[in-house]
Amino acid sequence: MSPPSEATAVHLPKSALTTLSHRCAGIGAAGVEALREAGYRAGSDVLAALGESAGDVRYEEFLSRLDTALRRAGLGSVAYEPVSPSIGAVFWRGSVEAGGSRTDGASCHFAAGLLAGVLSRTAGRTVDVVEARCGGGGARPCWFLFGSVETLRSIRPRLSEVREAVDRGPQEAVGR
Repeated sequence: MSPPSEATAVHLPKSALTTLSHRCAGIGAAGVEALREAGYRAGSDVLAALGESAGDVRYEEFLSRLDTALRRAGLGSVAYEPVSPSIGAVFWRGSVEAGGSRTDGASCHFAAGLLAGVLSRTAGRTVDVVEARCGGGGARPCWFLFGSVETLRSIRPRLSEVREAVDRGPQEAVGR
């Protein structure tokens, strides 16, 4: 058996990740940042589990592999849709973090960090991710927007408008 310092992965039950996520987010900004950072690190490591680098496969195939990896890990399912030439959206159904009593539209901080880690490592540059709408643990997916830091910084002040547009948009694309 490997010494603990050499362990490459720790598997948590979904209930533990959910509890950890909600407790950290309840601490405030420092807890949210810790969740995003942990997710980012996990996302960077997810690529190794997918086998080939994204540059070796078509983008759609890469996203399909990511979806398969998340499903196998019990973390839900994801689908992608372009929003504009500079912004994409990931729809995540079954996020273990979703479902808190948050009213600001975001509760999946670990998931946002994980997506940012995967996308940044894939793109070879920093990709920012913001949760535009939390699915609340129900049948609706969580919607994450991604793009450059500058692009997402410009839309953050208008996130309430984005959330309203998301609520009006189609949601059946996820989990096909």
